[in-house]
Amino acid sequence: MLEGFLITPPAGSEQTPQPPRDDICVVATAMPLSEAARSTLSEGLGEHYIVLDLIDAPPTADVVLTQPISPQLLNKLQADFPAARIIVTEIDDEEAGVSYSGPVSRVLNAGATAYLPPRPLDQVAQNVRTHLEQTPRPVLDAPARTPQHELGASGDQ
Repeated sequence: MLEGFLITPPAGSEQTPQPPRDDICVVATAMPLSEAARSTLSEGLGEHYIVLDLIDAPPTADVVLTQPISPQLLNKLQADFPAARIIVTEIDDEEAGVSYSGPVSRVLNAGATAYLPPRPLDQVAQNVRTHLEQTPRPVLDAPARTPQHELGASGDQ
């Protein structure tokens, strides 16, 4: 939880109000992370970011990071953090002991060569073409064939 207090100028003073600080981006993590994992994430983002657990984040947080969730839970996060950009991410960091995989990781781990997000057909075509042109084609080593493995080699066609 963020703690602090409001300092008000004495009555009759001519201080101009200070603009809000735009140089710090508050990132709330919706998935449980250890203090060390949040610190690593914060360091990776840079000095202008602070990473807090969702429970400790103010409703004015700028970003909410979450693993893949239901649309209903997404709506709840949007209601709780109305100004935040919600970013869905999958995390797999063995060193930090963090693994929040979702359907995309599961299909890639199962053998899919790419995941392309939903786009209109012309953009899908462009993305597929770009992927195919930039990714080397897998080379399959054909097993050594002996005559008995070939159709009709054993005489029973």
